[in-house]
Amino acid sequence: MAGIFNTLNTANKGMNAQQTALHTTAHNISNANTEGYSRQRVELKADLAYTYGGVGQLGTGVKMDSVIRLVDEFTGKQIRQETATLSQFGTKSEVLEQLETIFNEPSDTGLNFNIGEMFKSYQELAKNPESLSSRTIVIEKSRTFADTLNQIQSQIDSLIGETDYQIDKQILDFNSIIDNLDTLNRQIFNISVKGHTPNDLLDQRDKLLMEMSSITDFKVEIDKYNRVSVIVGGEAALNHEGKPLNADGDPITLDLRILSTKGAIKGYLDSKEVLVDQLKEMKDYGAAVAAAFNKAHTDGVTDDPIAIFISDEGRLSVNPDLIEDNSKLLAGENAASPAGDGSRAAAIAAIRNTPIDFGGESTTLENKYNSMITRVGISKEHADNMVKNQEALVGQLEMRKESTTGVSIDEEVSNLVKYQKAFEANARVMAVLTEMLDVLINRTGV
Repeated sequence: MAGIFNTLNTANKGMNAQQTALHTTAHNISNANTEGYSRQRVELKADLAYTYGGVGQLGTGVKMDSVIRLVDEFTGKQIRQETATLSQFGTKSEVLEQLETIFNEPSDTGLNFNIGEMFKSYQELAKNPESLSSRTIVIEKSRTFADTLNQIQSQIDSLIGETDYQIDKQILDFNSIIDNLDTLNRQIFNISVKGHTPNDLLDQRDKLLMEMSSITDFKVEIDKYNRVSVIVGGEAALNHEGKPLNADGDPITLDLRILSTKGAIKGYLDSKEVLVDQLKEMKDYGAAVAAAFNKAHTDGVTDDPIAIFISDEGRLSVNPDLIEDNSKLLAGENAASPAGDGSRAAAIAAIRNTPIDFGGESTTLENKYNSMITRVGISKEHADNMVKNQEALVGQLEMRKESTTGVSIDEEVSNLVKYQKAFEANARVMAVLTEMLDVLINRTGV
């Protein structure tokens, strides 16, 4: 009789184990498309056997040991590190793409086209120095050039402001994730301290760490309760017990100095450096254009010399006196030059092929501008190449991770059938044992 009850207990444990395995399989299938979800599996092992006198050890069925997450911690760490690099160059590529859009080269509306048109207008004026329409065209082409140059500078300045905003936003996002991780640490501890494994909470934790890896680079330490500590640039952003405190007892918030190691923040900082340098170059370029044109227009003129351009820290405008009276624009040597003298207009047109000193670099205006555009293009191409390389690497790592943590519907359906058959078999054992008990209790001796 005792043997039948022992076997009933064994079958009952078998049914419970297969039912739990079925439940876990259903949980996997339900979360097949859940971002950050790691496949779970019920770990089964043989329960403790007992000694049967004269026979030996008899098994007592199955034991549910735990429900584990199938994760590859090493690959996950690699993905976080490489994602930081991908985000860094991806961010830089996006900002530089906006910078290329601002320059809009080559095009019929870009600065390169307009400076060419301005030089051509002076060439025409040199051919027809007495023509008022030629002077009008020169003034209008000069205004168009100045407006285009100023617009480029304004747009770069706005892009710098937007980049600063994004940097501040990334810092806020980082510290917000730290707060969420701190909350998760407490929830994970409350479950882990009871001897259980909070699998779904650990998935949420890893998802937050992945989101944070796109912002900056960091190191993670995990204690025996599965709580994480986050270290950035050698300083703790989060301890196992909570956020570190400053001397006043308030939680420490990491600033830009600590967070600018890698990731999107580093990408924005690198981009800002390019933008600031580019804005300075454009201002210097504007000042150089004004100086060259004004010198050619006023050189040797002693009677009321008039500048063509007015430069305000590299932002240009055509002299209002010339706009009001374009006859003040000198085509010849001076205002008293005979008809047909286009020598000064020709001299201004010749600036196009005259090297100008740009802080130690001697080159023409068009070559200088083209070199600036080329450097931006090279920086953008380098960032794009790094993005392609990192995308390929991260993609390979993701595939490796997915092979372990990802949910395969085919595999889970196969498990459903396997656990269902095992459940039915255990149920059949119980049915047989129930019949045996019925015979022993109700029919023996009848």
